[in-house]
Amino acid sequence: MNLLTINLIIFFINKIAIGLFKTLNKKNLNLGNNFHITIMKTINTRIKRAILIIIPNPINLLPNNKFYHIVILYLIKYETNKMLSNNDKFDSFKNYYIQNGVAVLRNIIDEEWLTPMKTAIDNVLKNPGPASIEYTPQNEKGRYYGDFFIWRNNETFKNFAFNSILPEIAAKILESKKINFFYDQLLVKEPNTKEPTPWHHDLPYWPIKGKQIISIWIPFDEVSKETGAVEYIQGSHKWGKMFAPTSFGKKTKFSDLYEKMGLEKLPDIESNKEKYDIISWNVKPGDIVVHHPLVVHSSSGNFSSKYRRRGLALRYIGEDVTWDDREGTFMENNKIKKMLPTIILKDGEELTSELFPIIWQD
Repeated sequence: MNLLTINLIIFFINKIAIGLFKTLNKKNLNLGNNFHITIMKTINTRIKRAILIIIPNPINLLPNNKFYHIVILYLIKYETNKMLSNNDKFDSFKNYYIQNGVAVLRNIIDEEWLTPMKTAIDNVLKNPGPASIEYTPQNEKGRYYGDFFIWRNNETFKNFAFNSILPEIAAKILESKKINFFYDQLLVKEPNTKEPTPWHHDLPYWPIKGKQIISIWIPFDEVSKETGAVEYIQGSHKWGKMFAPTSFGKKTKFSDLYEKMGLEKLPDIESNKEKYDIISWNVKPGDIVVHHPLVVHSSSGNFSSKYRRRGLALRYIGEDVTWDDREGTFMENNKIKKMLPTIILKDGEELTSELFPIIWQD
């Protein structure tokens, strides 16, 4: 079967899908463009893989062939229902997030997105970027690796952050008519890594202010307590405080910056965990954890001797977010400043720019 034939199949799949989505929109499901694109990418990839098995006889490719239509409609119905089942649960997921400052959404990212990202992450680990940080000291076991703004030099990271279903999920939670991308942060803990991620919340690190800010944490390995699942203090986003940022490593030169803020230090949570309502989930590739910029969280090292923990945090912002020109944020670090274009934003200005682009609009 040649490429032209396969592309003809894809064409008719999309023609049928357009009609399907017109029907869905009439039902006021408000799924949005990314929903359609995500389903079609999944169907198209699976059709290309299975086409010779499902439709081995070229005569069955004719658009008026009944068997052809049954197969295609079944695939569209299957993928749509799979994602709609998540959509039906979205209100309870969103309400849980609003109440607790964090929530998990299961099986939302398809393998077609995950596979290239796993390869891209491993390539980054082999070729660290200009803003990368090795949190594990030399001559110690394991590896705790951090990196920022990878999307600037990596098309796979950019495509995943910009064009997957994640920006739309952020928009639905934040109730924003547009979404800008703030930045990506890779956090990898290889087996036998003892370094923890200290208790902290995110917003004090960042030169932004507003209510429509959200992080989506994506695992690319199965993650458990043993391998460093993130722990969150439920409801801590409602404490009404911004605590001083904590440096993730002793020699990263971030701690000098953070002292400029003059904020109150976070209480000693690790020694008093029984006093707090802490929640954590075992997650696997395809799941996401969504958290508020003020929810307090932490994670242990990776104590497994064989399982990795590759995680990516994507930071999305909505229409009410503006620049916060206070001292001591992570973007004043020299490694970060050298890799980014000069930022000329003034306090209170909207962030839309080449560095913080609009990636989703209603």
